[in-house]
Amino acid sequence: MSGVEWVRAEGPTEPGTILTFHARGKDRPARIAEVEARRCVIVRSEQGSVTADYTYRLDPTDKTSTRVSLTADCRTKGMFWGLFSPLLRLMIRRTDQGQMRAFKTMMEGR
Repeated sequence: MSGVEWVRAEGPTEPGTILTFHARGKDRPARIAEVEARRCVIVRSEQGSVTADYTYRLDPTDKTSTRVSLTADCRTKGMFWGLFSPLLRLMIRRTDQGQMRAFKTMMEGR
């Protein structure tokens, strides 16, 4: 799957700001849930019965570089998604593969 191609923010990097992720030919909304300046950004996406919190951790490696890690925490509602949660994890991993690149581009203002 093509994954995330780009991300656009509709405001500053602060809680409540709406983000648009363009993935697989569609625009998908999310919002910034939490920000810890220069350390962490949590983006929340709600699609139907699935809520995912994407935590981007920023760890400076030296004066000019930062290592970014991404962790996805997914919660589901309903028996269907409860039964298929292992499949959901695989789907998210495959479809969000471009998210780190798109996040870097947005944060660097390119």
